[in-house]
Amino acid sequence: MLEDKRAKILIDPGAWVFEQKAAKVSDFSDADAVLITHEHPDHYYPEALRELAKNGARIVTNKELAAKMADIGIRAETIEQDQRIDVKGIPIVGVHCPHGSLPFPAPDNIGFKIDGKIFHPGDNASVRGLRDIEVLFVPVAGPWVKVVEAVMLAKTLRPKIAVPIHDGMITDFFVQRLRETIFGQPASEWGIEVKAANPGESFEI
Repeated sequence: MLEDKRAKILIDPGAWVFEQKAAKVSDFSDADAVLITHEHPDHYYPEALRELAKNGARIVTNKELAAKMADIGIRAETIEQDQRIDVKGIPIVGVHCPHGSLPFPAPDNIGFKIDGKIFHPGDNASVRGLRDIEVLFVPVAGPWVKVVEAVMLAKTLRPKIAVPIHDGMITDFFVQRLRETIFGQPASEWGIEVKAANPGESFEI
């Protein structure tokens, strides 16, 4: 959840978060908008979206997923590459971010540039060409990404702050080592501050 004085924006509240009881849907009942990068269940959980939409949240996703959501009665706004929408004065721009390689067909994946300075790539660690990124959410683990790709994403985009994400499938011990050494050490050498949070924690940016 990203929050400032203008709005609260939730990104990819997937099934695992709720199934593992790391959070409850009611924890996000005041979200103004929910951004969904793609349809994999660790990013997309229809049951949660139904409840959040009832509370007034705008659901925003790519065209492919929006069509599938419409089939099950969930209304979603679409966003495409370079398209801009505004959530209570916060600009959100769609970024072309194909899903990382998998041994089977991957769904459409859209990245989000938020407020001109925050970037969430979904399941993509190869996007290039973005400027003025101050906060970068970096997927650091998964069947489609190598750690070196995550590190190089941060090196290429050079944010002020890198936030490791997509690490729920690896052990707490390795997550900590990843944050501190494999990812954290080179990032610090490039002037990038690594900020990470465990479930339920928050920090200011």
